[in-house]
Amino acid sequence: MVDHQAVQKVDELTDYPEALRLAWQKGLKDCMAKKGFTPQGEYYMPYNATVRSTLPPGELTIEEARQYGYSNPAAQAQKAKEQQSTITEEEIRALRGYGEENQNNSCEYIVSIKIFGDIDLADTLFTADKHLLPYAEAAGMSDELIHIYMDWAQCMKDKYQLPYKAPDEIFYTYRAAEIPANIPVADATCREQVNYEDRVMELLNAYMTSFLEDNQALIERITQAKKNAEENAPKILDGTL
Repeated sequence: MVDHQAVQKVDELTDYPEALRLAWQKGLKDCMAKKGFTPQGEYYMPYNATVRSTLPPGELTIEEARQYGYSNPAAQAQKAKEQQSTITEEEIRALRGYGEENQNNSCEYIVSIKIFGDIDLADTLFTADKHLLPYAEAAGMSDELIHIYMDWAQCMKDKYQLPYKAPDEIFYTYRAAEIPANIPVADATCREQVNYEDRVMELLNAYMTSFLEDNQALIERITQAKKNAEENAPKILDGTL
């Protein structure tokens, strides 16, 4: 039986609580300062993909398509902020370590131990999304998704005389070239007409139900990692750890 909240449960499982994000940043800044570095900007935690993002393209409303096309300014600005870096090679060595001999002295290792109590638990949480990929890939090759694409493609053909077989084909067609403004609107309109987003989410719910059923040991380890972080993050933030 499909758990219709499976996607939400998985996203909540792999998400980082705000206290953990703050403790990670403070811990790394304090550690880097002790090593003689002045922290530049923010230290972002390893990225965990949401379930929906594993089956591109992402959600697109008609209003977003009219305003931004496929480029949401807020998302683009955040991505640029996270990618921007003035960090030196020496700082990277202090932050992440190079090679096994330096790993245990890196700030990321030291802070991971403080927050999670165990480096393997930290790695389990930080790489949780990779365990979703086989399920997302199976969803991406399913007959259900093919039927969704077929309905969308029929709408694009009938309503706009556009030949695309699936939404992501648009990006492959244009690659680096600018996509004409009418195409995102047509795409979003046909997605709405065929109930694309709800159907994709139900498909992902089905596959994430299987993920939750198949990965109890992994889920227990992620839960333990987050429990440890919940206990230790406040101590890092108030300076007692």
